[in-house]
Amino acid sequence: MNINGSTRIGTILIVLICLAFLSGCGKQDQDLIDTGYEAIESADYDTAIQCFTDALEEGAGERLSYRGLGIAYLGNSAYPEAVKNLETALLYGGFMPDKLDYDINFYLATAYYKNGSAAKALEVCDAILELSPKNRDAMYLRGSIRLKQGDYESACRDFEKCIELAPSDMETLISISELLTRSGYKQIALDYLEAAMGRTDSKSMSDFDRGRICYYEEDYENAKTYLEKARDSSNPATALFLGRTYEALGDYNYASSVYTSYLTGDTSNAEIYNQLGLCRMHQGLYEDAAQAFESGLSVGDSNCRQELMFNQIVANEELAEFEKARGLMEEYLKLYPDDVTAQREYIFLKSR
Repeated sequence: MNINGSTRIGTILIVLICLAFLSGCGKQDQDLIDTGYEAIESADYDTAIQCFTDALEEGAGERLSYRGLGIAYLGNSAYPEAVKNLETALLYGGFMPDKLDYDINFYLATAYYKNGSAAKALEVCDAILELSPKNRDAMYLRGSIRLKQGDYESACRDFEKCIELAPSDMETLISISELLTRSGYKQIALDYLEAAMGRTDSKSMSDFDRGRICYYEEDYENAKTYLEKARDSSNPATALFLGRTYEALGDYNYASSVYTSYLTGDTSNAEIYNQLGLCRMHQGLYEDAAQAFESGLSVGDSNCRQELMFNQIVANEELAEFEKARGLMEEYLKLYPDDVTAQREYIFLKSR
């Protein structure tokens, strides 16, 4: 649950509600909407946009289609379009808000925030929580926004309530810890993690969760032990944390083998390609790194696109491919013009 890069896109597909609404559509319309949501799950946002657009042209499934368009545009970092379509989706709701309205509003708050309207995002979160006080998604998002705005105490109240409502939810706990660490509150983040490890119900905690917590606590030897026990060739999160643990221990060869072993069976994970590229950079294998970043970009996951593009530029610089790096940087700055670090790097590249 990360609003800084890996926003929760496509994780709250309310299947029963969708089926209820789709029952009034023709089969072709239903297929288009189903395919659109399947494309969102696969981070294929361009395909999703086309499916929902076609469904709207058929005149059916407006609420779900506009919702889908909003989520897909959010995934493509097209935030004004996301806001517009999510606002439209709300117009097709009933007099009394239902679960789908809460869901749409959650995405709308995310889109507002990503579009630079933090105040509107907070208003939406407040409205959701007024009607649904235990809505953890809205609670987490509001806390994240407050933390970004420097309102640490209010953010922590949201986070603590979020954890209190579901103390065994490690995903939320670790996401909160990551946010606090990035915002300069590393010790507070560690306190949250240590509290989780010390709870009496932690006996039921999986080896994977224990390993992740040890990793964030920088207890890499124990992290390695737990994550090796939890190792699952089909789970990208296990591969990521295990590989990163070996990187932290300085064993880049083994870390690389963890990533490549996973990618042998699944070539659709952009984050693992990115981590493999970074690992290869540490090894001084810049051609391999550039290839890993390029492969990651070909997956089409917008959540990793910015980091992959920037890392690809750095790899080409290390290869002294300055003309190629300059061209890639120009493309990068068209998409991310506010990146000050990239602006400075572009000045350097133009001088080479």
